[in-house]
Amino acid sequence: MMATPFQTEAWTEYGLGVLIILLRIFARWKIVGFNWQGDDYFAVLCLVFWTLELCMLELIGQNGTNIGITDEIGAALTPEEIAKFEFGSKCLLAGWNFYVTLIWCLKACILFFFSRITLATRQQKIVKWTAGLTILAYFGVVIVIWSHCTPVQRNWQVVPYPGDECTLAVANYLTLVVLNISTDMLIVSIPLPLLWAVKLSLKRKLAIGLLLCSGIFVMIAALLRCILSLKDIEGINVSTIWAIRETFVGIIAVNAACIRPLFSSAHWLRSSKGSSGANRKYTGSSDKYGHQLVTIGGGGQNADRSGFPSKRRYNKYNMTELDNNSSEEQIVKPSDSTPWSQNGGRNGSLTSKSSGQQGGIVVTTTYEVRPENREHRRSLSSLHDLMNSFAMHSSRFFVMVALTGTASNVLAAFDGSRFLWYKSPSTEWEQGALPIGNGRLGGTIWGGANETLTLNENSIWSGPIQDRTPPNALAALPVTRELFVAGKITEGGQLVLRNMTPTEKSERQFGYFGNLNFDFGHPNDLDNYIRWLDTRKGNTGVGYTYGGVNYTREFIASYPAGVLAARFKSSKEGALNLSASFSRLSNILVNVASTAGGVNSITMLGSSGQPLEENPILFTGQARFIAPGADISATDSTVSVTGATIIDVFFDAESNYRYSSQGDWEAEVKRKLDAASSQGYERLREDALADSTRLLERASIDLGKSPDGLASFPTDKRVALARNDSRDNELTTLVWNYGRHMLVAASRNTEADIDLPANLQGIWNNKTTAAWGGKYTININTEMNYWLAGQTNLIETQVPLFDLMKIANPRGKEMAKRMYGCDGTMFHHNLDLWGDPGATDNYTSSTMWPMGAAWLVQHMVDHYRFTGDKDFLSKVAYPYLIDVAMFYECYTFEHEGWRVTGPSLSPENNFIVPGNFSVAGRAEPMDIDIPMDNQLMHDVFSAVIEAADILEISDSDPDLIKAKEFLPLIKPAQIGSKGQILEWRYEYQEKDAAHRHISPLYSLHPGKQFSPLVNSTLSKAAEVLLDRRRAAGSGSTGWSRTWMINMYARAFRGADAWEEVKGWFATFPTANLWNTDNGKTFQIDGNYGFTSGITEMLLQSHADVVHILPALPAEAVPNGKATGLVARGNFVVDVEWKDGVFKSAKVVARIGGELRLRVGNGEVFLVDNEAWSGPIQTAAGDSLRIAPVNKVE
Repeated sequence: MMATPFQTEAWTEYGLGVLIILLRIFARWKIVGFNWQGDDYFAVLCLVFWTLELCMLELIGQNGTNIGITDEIGAALTPEEIAKFEFGSKCLLAGWNFYVTLIWCLKACILFFFSRITLATRQQKIVKWTAGLTILAYFGVVIVIWSHCTPVQRNWQVVPYPGDECTLAVANYLTLVVLNISTDMLIVSIPLPLLWAVKLSLKRKLAIGLLLCSGIFVMIAALLRCILSLKDIEGINVSTIWAIRETFVGIIAVNAACIRPLFSSAHWLRSSKGSSGANRKYTGSSDKYGHQLVTIGGGGQNADRSGFPSKRRYNKYNMTELDNNSSEEQIVKPSDSTPWSQNGGRNGSLTSKSSGQQGGIVVTTTYEVRPENREHRRSLSSLHDLMNSFAMHSSRFFVMVALTGTASNVLAAFDGSRFLWYKSPSTEWEQGALPIGNGRLGGTIWGGANETLTLNENSIWSGPIQDRTPPNALAALPVTRELFVAGKITEGGQLVLRNMTPTEKSERQFGYFGNLNFDFGHPNDLDNYIRWLDTRKGNTGVGYTYGGVNYTREFIASYPAGVLAARFKSSKEGALNLSASFSRLSNILVNVASTAGGVNSITMLGSSGQPLEENPILFTGQARFIAPGADISATDSTVSVTGATIIDVFFDAESNYRYSSQGDWEAEVKRKLDAASSQGYERLREDALADSTRLLERASIDLGKSPDGLASFPTDKRVALARNDSRDNELTTLVWNYGRHMLVAASRNTEADIDLPANLQGIWNNKTTAAWGGKYTININTEMNYWLAGQTNLIETQVPLFDLMKIANPRGKEMAKRMYGCDGTMFHHNLDLWGDPGATDNYTSSTMWPMGAAWLVQHMVDHYRFTGDKDFLSKVAYPYLIDVAMFYECYTFEHEGWRVTGPSLSPENNFIVPGNFSVAGRAEPMDIDIPMDNQLMHDVFSAVIEAADILEISDSDPDLIKAKEFLPLIKPAQIGSKGQILEWRYEYQEKDAAHRHISPLYSLHPGKQFSPLVNSTLSKAAEVLLDRRRAAGSGSTGWSRTWMINMYARAFRGADAWEEVKGWFATFPTANLWNTDNGKTFQIDGNYGFTSGITEMLLQSHADVVHILPALPAEAVPNGKATGLVARGNFVVDVEWKDGVFKSAKVVARIGGELRLRVGNGEVFLVDNEAWSGPIQTAAGDSLRIAPVNKVE
């Protein structure tokens, strides 16, 4: 197995540290043999405990620990896994002890050193007192480590969970913080009085004092980083590696002074007034302890045979070695000569008892040496060593973080139900880019060493408005109907294609703005790489280390400011450089960079590609760069930034879709970017995240914890595992959250006259033409985008859909008149940004379907049902209902006693023409009297009657009268020979029994006619067809699979719905959790449908009942809860279940009204601890507690 970057660096630095200590031992042996002092022994002990500590880290990493092993996780562990976790936990306990002993050994090294430099001074007592307190502090920490969790075996206990007090060891942290830092402060304070009194220039005192103070600052900063790291596990990863680095520096600092003489003969520190030279004579005498005194200016007894003095000399303390050019200080070396004593003479000189020689030290400088001078000169001679050694103080606390950080094998760096995160950049847009958006602007972040930000603005499509009304359609309509009635199916379909389809086959298609490319000059091989997206705040980011510098990037989409923004940072001042430029595949008119007027920007003007006289869509985008203290230049279309620490980027793009002139839309770009730049990134970020959080935190679900640490893996690995392992419930929750994030990012209601809804790709695309044109496909896909809006408390995100319907309405009325000769409005199965309702193309099975408006208008009706907004119902929804109803009153014709549609189809499906029709045996899509059409018309006219009742419209109103007359003329659903709902007017043979569209079951979901609570007969028939579809292999696209989740939930079959959840995970999500049509091509509807389907299992309200836990998959999700879900009637519902059984719920009435409740399969329940049956009358603000009958709250 390849070593991790952490292992590589840790053991490399360890190897270098061992070399340093071995060099110290060699240097000391060369000087004093084995006459070691206390700091020499403790230096070796540091090596021993450093080795043991790193070994413990390795064992912890290999085996894991009991940190985060809850009882639920523990229950799933094998005996072998438990044994490994127990062993790792024992290693963690040992690691704590080795770590504490290591840092106290480092303290001992410094204290022995201070003891030498303070010999015969008043500071000596302070050193001793400090040493005593330090020893007591050591035992205090060790006692806490062994006593904070008793009995001691609970420290490594795995099952049952021993509790946070044992695994998280907060007491260890707090005790170590207090005792470690307090003793460090005492140690640091020892040399300060000596520094103040020593005869040095003020400049040198300030320099050394500043170094001391900076050491204190580093120590405190290390502590603060540790505290922050404990709060943020991402910070622990960074602190771990820095802990190793700082420990390494500490080892070097403690030992560097001792090995210095091996590499240089230069002096370390000189006296401020002494004179020295190579011609000095050296004489020596001995003290009573057998140390020869080397005197300066005396006899030459210590000269070598050449007559020159020996170059190797030392004193008893041997921390500082001097050569013959060194300062004139007291030097002591071992000797068998006569001992010495100090006399109290006038000059305080030393006298040899044996020789009677005066001046054991003879100084040949112009100042006299007094005792206090000797104190300070001794301190001065070793002060440089003190400075080197002091660096080790800042490293100690991080070793502890390294232990716990490495041991956290169970707890993920990110909440597995909230964050998408990765250890490598995206290499394919559809497989890995992470999406953000503010409803109008979208951005996808690749996260490479050189970043690509793919940019979208939702009005950048492929061209101007078109008139695609077929000129011969109105005349051909009655002829085609006659052919279908006569059974000439193929002939009728061919006539439709020749006369009723547009000459321009397709609506306009969704494009993209382009890419904003950032070249940071970094290679692809980055250390400590992380990439993430927060589904609860809507921001995304990247972090990595390169060249020893940490780099971070954050991207946000600001709805309040109307811009996208990014911040790039480096941990080292001035280390951040970049070159930035726009790119696009085609149709760039202007692309220029500028620093004029202090505004650093790149501006690109693009086009949809048509000649200017054909009114193409034109758009302008600008990126602005702010980098305080950096050099910024512009060349052609590139902005270059060098020497930055922080770079802020702001982006906006506008088009002529919303503005009448280039001056207008470019002025809007300038206005937004001026405001954003003036506001600054931090405030803009604060407002943006607060806005997103306000929406995204309204609702939440918890489907229980994933076993075996699955939720701690990077998202791409979890997706790969979920292909075959369905136990990662937190991944399901993450996809639920992701769907809500992407709806908020792609669809927002602003003050603009026109907001566009989420299309087939939401708001994200990386090409000039998106897959399937990125259109508003309204025969299922656009509607699926918004199923989750009301139920997950994001109802306002649906308003842009109504803007599109408003745009399309006059076009639909024109199409109805010119193509069908009818009043009212209609759409076929696609719209573009212009609201073009024409038939899509020459693909027969998707062309002639005139029911788009009938489906879309249900979202207006549901908007009222969720909000109770009568003003909206009166001014928006009801008039639109009337327009849609008006068209079908005209368009339908009488056939076999019913008002039927035709030519039409069951979206994108085909049947085999029977033998009595022509052409027999052929696969054809078109017919008359399509059951799905009948279901949609039923809902339209039922909604007209419902709305008229709510609005108290007179029974004599002509529109209401027509609706009441028309409703009974709509053919009801028919049941086939196998007990299934029929898809066509007759029981035709299916060409594809597993077809992805489940159109004939519209009334199961999203409609309600087939609900078990409305019509049990039709419900059972719907289930038969649904089961047959699934058995044949339906759900062949991501969106189809998620529709089936919703279908089974509506049938109250939670286990089957969960099987469809598993089926979706098995094939369709990409590494970035995007839904795909076929496993490869991004199509967002399935993401939104997934979120809706999970919600439908927990709460339904379509059948005029607030139904709590209607389809709970109890075996797969035995425990969980949901908060903030919304039921029709504007009731907010929280619910919790345990062991697969309803536990409790709270229902809050936002506006008041009649509440009909149902729990599970019709279980009896209590309301506010009282038995209750029948409707409950609520007032605005009422809060009701719901509980099972066997539980009183």
